[in-house]
Amino acid sequence: MINVTKSSWCLGILALLLACTPAAGQDGAPLETVENRYRPALDPAGIRLGGFRLSPSIGMEAHFTDNIFADPSISDEDFIYILNPGASLESDWSVHSLYLEAEAEIGRYDDNDSEDFDDFSLAAEGRLDISRSSYLGADLAFQRTHEERTSAENARNADLTVYDMNRARVSFMRRPNRLYVRLDASIADIDFEDARAGNRIINNDDRNRQESTQSLDIGYEFKPGDTVYLRGAARSLDYEQEIDDDGFARSGDGYEVVLGASRSISGLSAISVYAGYFLQNFDDIRFDDFEGVSFGADLTWNVSNLITLNAAAARTIEPTSIFGASGVVAEYFELGLDYELLRSLIVSADFEIGKDVYEGIDRKDDVVGAGLGIKFMLNRNIYLYFGYDYSDREVEPRDFADDIYTINAAFMRVQGQL
Repeated sequence: MINVTKSSWCLGILALLLACTPAAGQDGAPLETVENRYRPALDPAGIRLGGFRLSPSIGMEAHFTDNIFADPSISDEDFIYILNPGASLESDWSVHSLYLEAEAEIGRYDDNDSEDFDDFSLAAEGRLDISRSSYLGADLAFQRTHEERTSAENARNADLTVYDMNRARVSFMRRPNRLYVRLDASIADIDFEDARAGNRIINNDDRNRQESTQSLDIGYEFKPGDTVYLRGAARSLDYEQEIDDDGFARSGDGYEVVLGASRSISGLSAISVYAGYFLQNFDDIRFDDFEGVSFGADLTWNVSNLITLNAAAARTIEPTSIFGASGVVAEYFELGLDYELLRSLIVSADFEIGKDVYEGIDRKDDVVGAGLGIKFMLNRNIYLYFGYDYSDREVEPRDFADDIYTINAAFMRVQGQL
C-alpha cells in the first residue's frame, strides 16, 4: 500500500460517489480479480455460528522507516512493531444482512516511544430487505486513531495527535424496474485530543467538527452492470468552536451535483466515472466561495487470468486548518498491478501522484508515492506479507518547507486467521 495520507472527508466522498452506485457491486457479484479470487484451499474458512460466520485474525508486523517524523532536515529512522488483532461476524441469511467488525492496531517504536500508538475501531453494517425492489441500509463506526506525521495538518515538534471519529449512515434504495432512486444521509463527528510540544499545550479543540452529507441518486440501469445516474448532494461543516484559534470561522455549507456512469464487462473489467460541480461557502466573510469541477474514475481490468490492473483518479475538496486557507482542492491518480506468480503468491506494485492546492493562500503540494508488495499464502491459516513503500512531498512556495519530506519504508508481516 502506498504510504500517502489523505483526509477521511476526501476518501469518504469518493467512496460515496463511486461505490454506492448499483454497478459497483451493490446489487451483483463484484468482479473477480487476482486479489479477491476464490481459492478454496487457501481462503480462511471462518467459524460457523448458526446463521453467522466468525472470522478472527491476528497480524504481527515489523516495520522500518528512515524518516518517522516526515522531517525535511533530520531523517530519524526507527523500527516499529505492530500487533493487529481483529475479528468479523457476517450473517449468511437469504434475506437481510448484518456485519460486525472489531480491529486494533498497537504500535511500539524501538527508540521513539513518544510515537507509540494504540488504535482501534468498531463497525456495524446492516440491510433490511423491505421487498424485492427496495431495502433500508445503515452502518455505524467508531475509530480511535492518530494523525499521520505525513499530514499537512500535523503540528511540528509536537507529540502524536490522537483523535476519535464516530460515523453513521442510513440509506434507502428503491428499484421498481430499470429506474432506481437512492437516498443517503451520513454524519461524522471528529474529536481531536490536545497535543504537547515541550512545555506548551497545542489546543486542538478548534479542529473538532461534524461533517454531514445528504444525497439523492436517480439512475437507470440499461442492463446489469451498465448504469447512468444523476446525484445531488448537500454537505455541512460544523466546527465545535465558532472561531478557531487563528480567528477564522470555518463552518459552512455546500452542495455538489454530478453525472456518472458505470460499465462492466463480465469477467473482464469494471469502470465507474463521474463529473460535476461543487460549491462550498463559509461563515467567515474573508473566505471566498469555494467552487469548481469535481470528477472521478475507477477502473478494474483483468488483463489476463494472472494479471489485474487497477486505476483511480479524482478531483475533490477537503477541509483544512492551515492558517488563511479555506480548503483544499485535491487531485490524484493511482495505478496498481497485481500479478499471480503462483497460486499462493501474489506480487503487487502501486504508483500514485497527487496535487493539493490550498484556496485563499499561495500553496501547492505535489505528492508522489510508490510501493512493491508480496503476499505469500502458506495455507488457509497463515499468510506472509513483504513490502516496500516510497513517498515524497514537495511544497511551493518555500515558506512551507517544513512540510517537505521523503520517506522510505519496508515491512514484513505474519498473519494468522481462521
